[in-house]
Parts: sequence; C-alpha cells; structure tokens
Amino acid sequence: MPVVSSKPPLLPVIIGTGFGAGFWPWGPGTAGAVVATALWLGLHTILDFIALQSATVIFIFIFTLLGTWATGRLMPFWGADPSRVVVDEMVGVWVALLAVPDWRGAQLSPDDWQTA
Repeated sequence: MPVVSSKPPLLPVIIGTGFGAGFWPWGPGTAGAVVATALWLGLHTILDFIALQSATVIFIFIFTLLGTWATGRLMPFWGADPSRVVVDEMVGVWVALLAVPDWRGAQLSPDDWQTA
C-alpha cells in the first residue's frame, strides 16, 4: 500500500515558491519579484548585454515550464492558485526586464544636465 504524505515534494516547493520567497508573510509575490530582480542583477554584473538578454529569455522559458509543472504538483496540497507560488511573478519580472536598454558604458557629463 502506498504511503500518502501530507507534505508537498521538495523540488516543486523550491521552484514554485521562488526559492522560498513565496513563504514571506507580507506580500509573497513582491518577495518573488525581488528575488527575480536580484538574480537578474547578479547576472548583469557578470554577463555582457547580449548574453544577459539570452539568459533572461532562457530563464523565462525554463521557469515557465518548471513553474507550470511545480504548480501542478503543489495544487493537491495547497489548493488552486496558492499565494505561496510566486514563480509566475518571477517570470513576469524577467519579461519586463527584457525591455531594459544596455546602459553600461553610458556616461553623462555635467553638460548633459544643462538646459537651454
């Protein structure tokens, strides 16, 4: 006879909650967005612009697939559309960050701030 667990499996919890951000009690979606932004900014420091854009598209694709899988595994334990699942917020942030221009190397001189 199979053993029925009352705890959800660990890997879907890690993915679905955005590495645990979804457990933040005051605005789990916001916490997920902060984690996604922090990951992106970390990549920004080590990758050039084209590689960063490519990594962002890969993150969007992979986390959309993994998030869908993880949510399906978590719904029997947490119900439909659980607030702890924030991977969708993370993907949404990465989609928005695709619009960020390459500002590295842009330097403003004091003359740029003067008005006519």
